[in-house]
Amino acid sequence: MAKIFFCACREYGHIPAETTTQLVSAARAAGHDIEILDDLCHSAAKEPARLASLATADAVVACHPRAVRGLFARCGCTAPPQLLNARCDTPQTIATALGLGELPAASSVGEASAAEASATDTTTADDASSAATPADDWIAWYPVLDYERCVNCGKCVDFCMFGVYTRDARGVHVTQPDACKTNCPACARMCPARAIMFPKIQEEPINGAEPIGETKPAAARPGGLMDTLRARNAVKKRLFKDDDPS
Repeated sequence: MAKIFFCACREYGHIPAETTTQLVSAARAAGHDIEILDDLCHSAAKEPARLASLATADAVVACHPRAVRGLFARCGCTAPPQLLNARCDTPQTIATALGLGELPAASSVGEASAAEASATDTTTADDASSAATPADDWIAWYPVLDYERCVNCGKCVDFCMFGVYTRDARGVHVTQPDACKTNCPACARMCPARAIMFPKIQEEPINGAEPIGETKPAAARPGGLMDTLRARNAVKKRLFKDDDPS
């Protein structure tokens, strides 16, 4: 039995409701342990402990894997090993990857089957297929950082006028997601490393899709190439200063 959790993307609807219903029904029928999140982005910002508990899952059915990894990193944990993209891939492609075999036709998955595919909490597949307003009335639009690409330049910190970002010795962080202006991706568009993602947007690669034809920039985090170069330059400056006869 595998542990699988699904993001229903209820706030922006990027994952078709029928996709969630089909896959949840098939996974439950196969005896797997299922949990459904209304919205993965919302949970990462407001329920980090819950998302951290889901890091032990075997698979995540959500959106772009790069965005999912960033959301788990936000909560201080590593994403599960299998990340499947229900935003772009067909239900059958995902079912095959999960070992669920051939899916029945969508029309044959009725309300009874959807109800049977309830999550481990009070969320059901029927819930996942309906529109929803977050209980706290906050729409989870905020930047998610790809730390494998971030070079810690701090341009986002200086650029953002809403105080969303902070920077310390460990790097840049999104500390005030609530302060972000909904549907504004400006900081992601100016990021030189394409390290800022907004999973809710359609625009690629800002939505977490892999940048095409680009190599990852050199890391600027502790122990990275940029730190090594800075250390070498600091040594050179000290040497020149010591040799200065004045």
